[in-house]
Amino acid sequence: MRHAGPGASAPRCASARCCSPRALLAALALLAVLVTVPAASAKSDLSTDWRAGFTSDIDFNANPFAAQLTPAYFMFTEVYDTLTSYDRNGNPDLAHSLATSFDVSKDGKLYTFHLRHGVRWSDGVPFSADDVVYSWNVAGPLSTVNASYLDNVDKAIKVDNDTVQIKMKSGDARIPSAYVFIVPEHVWTKVKKDKFTAVSPCCPVVGTGPFTVTKMDKKGTTILLPNPYFYGPRGHIKRILLIKYGESDAMLRDIKLNQLDAVLEGDLKWVRPLRRDPSLQVWVAPTPQFDELAFNDCRPGGNGQTYCDGPGKDVHVKVVQDQAVRDALKWGIDRANILRTAYSSVGFVSGGIIGPYYRGKGYYKDWSKDPAVGYAYDPAKARKILADGGWQCPSNGTCTKGGVKAEFTLALRTASTEAQSAGRRIAAWARDIGIKVDLAFMTDETLDNLIYATSAKNKDHYQPNYDAFIWDWYGDVGTPDSLFSYQACDYASSDALFCNKEFDRLAKQALGETDFKKRVDLLHQAERIGLEKGPYIYLVHPNAVFVTRKDTWKNYYPDVGQPYEVSWYQLQAITPGKRASLSYTGAPLSLGLLGVGAIAVLGASLWRRRREEHGPLEVDAATAGGGA
Repeated sequence: MRHAGPGASAPRCASARCCSPRALLAALALLAVLVTVPAASAKSDLSTDWRAGFTSDIDFNANPFAAQLTPAYFMFTEVYDTLTSYDRNGNPDLAHSLATSFDVSKDGKLYTFHLRHGVRWSDGVPFSADDVVYSWNVAGPLSTVNASYLDNVDKAIKVDNDTVQIKMKSGDARIPSAYVFIVPEHVWTKVKKDKFTAVSPCCPVVGTGPFTVTKMDKKGTTILLPNPYFYGPRGHIKRILLIKYGESDAMLRDIKLNQLDAVLEGDLKWVRPLRRDPSLQVWVAPTPQFDELAFNDCRPGGNGQTYCDGPGKDVHVKVVQDQAVRDALKWGIDRANILRTAYSSVGFVSGGIIGPYYRGKGYYKDWSKDPAVGYAYDPAKARKILADGGWQCPSNGTCTKGGVKAEFTLALRTASTEAQSAGRRIAAWARDIGIKVDLAFMTDETLDNLIYATSAKNKDHYQPNYDAFIWDWYGDVGTPDSLFSYQACDYASSDALFCNKEFDRLAKQALGETDFKKRVDLLHQAERIGLEKGPYIYLVHPNAVFVTRKDTWKNYYPDVGQPYEVSWYQLQAITPGKRASLSYTGAPLSLGLLGVGAIAVLGASLWRRRREEHGPLEVDAATAGGGA
């Protein structure tokens, strides 16, 4: 699953239209409506609300079969179950899962999951094995984000109301920890197949987890209330308030002022100063993530990629798809400098797909000493690669080849200060070796629209209309296999549209290999192909940063170093501290504090093109109730 990287920065208002009095009035009106969120009734001095800030978008209306970004996945953790949850070491936590146990056949082709008895959905409807079978069987053909988990699944079948079997075409090591959300069949069967990934499940969002989403506001405050039928331990939180911010420093200011209890997406540069703040806890956790510079690899004619109908009309194909340009940048970018400056040394220099997070599980390989794919910073070698590739590079000028200038546009997300900082440095290093990189700053949604631009030939295919961008992919807690599936020829959410059949063959063979040593070797063979031929320049394996107040909520339960977002049990386990203020200013006031310029930015957001909004699911009245 993709998660937005930590950090954010509001975009500059670039046009007279977005800075017009009309836009300013619209922004002020929005501030007036959203400045406060009513507080829960005060019956004691203890906290009841848990308020968390975030900066990246709630993409695809938090549809569990389409969304990829952090805020949506936080909601998924609290609302939906997968078959198994995780404990603090990243292992299946069957005490807090829908499945209380599971068995695997010797050949790895049959998984039997024994389900918790007596579970109900948040609308009161009884949960059963039918819901699991529906969720697993529908996710494969219809989901755009978790279908890869079902590549090797034949089908899910019901044994009885409390037992499900997953029959495999071939073994797959990801199945026990597969990120396939269990959704209510009685709700989702009402959705037409061609609307499955476009529909909004809100509100309320029906799940088996401890909370349900009762209000979703992608620009303001989203509200989650306790699930009255929840099967697990009852927590102390009466409401979760997820508050959208335009930039990360506003979140930091609000949590210091006790207007927030937590930050979902902490900024890496906060780590050192916040360790000295007596009221705040900063959590730094390794992640199964890599941040990459990605090139558009959707070739003219498709190049075998299932979802690629060729690049968009604005793509500098002869530059970004030239292997010499890519290889030169691999040696021409100083990744250690990026880690130190853009990421405040909070993480690791990336050497490939599998990061140090997986070292303890036996998957990690350090490629830094490999003479072919070690990619140390070597500008002289980068210039030679360009020359050997047929590029004519004048001193202090831009290289050319066949009349084409070595120039392309690098998209940088306004929600990531790290990406922006890294991008500026990359542009300078590229210029030093003869490549001109133009920087474009945009929202996550805008970049998504470029990456997944609909093909004129087939509405289910893409004609990606970007040159390059910096973003990240986030792997599974248990194994690194999903990081390989994101780059497969038939992965619907592939952002680079890369296709290499040998890469796919090795990664798929590794999934079904029961000998662990052989399995890891196969993954490393595929990883080498990704390093040599793939469209990604792997930059950094960042650590995640979370921030919580020490006084309003206590006793956080970190899973794999994270205080929340891994398992629903984490927030059920915390205990209330001193009650905070009874009204919450949230994002609108935080943006207002930035002055007129920031208000103009908010106005600009009203004008930019948005992804089409879709209505909520239609539900019958009978079913609508309900550290460091």
